[in-house]
Amino acid sequence: MNIEMNHRILLPTLIGRQFGCLTITDDFRDKKSYIAVKVRCACGKEWQGYFSNLKKGGTHSCGCLGEELKRQRKSIKEHYNDA
Repeated sequence: MNIEMNHRILLPTLIGRQFGCLTITDDFRDKKSYIAVKVRCACGKEWQGYFSNLKKGGTHSCGCLGEELKRQRKSIKEHYNDA
């Protein structure tokens, strides 16, 4: 049995798993046979990317998490500048 077959057997178990704010809704292989996934973010946005990025922790959200952190930092800066 080769590695590719192992991934094909395991892929159905990935659907529904959560990585950060992202939940896997579907999986497929791209043209180069890399494992790709469709995910839904906690904010409701749907996105596709590579499973390896989720698995390694490189992707946590569709981008909304970074935007929220920027808003929080800006709010803190404004608070201290007003003081």
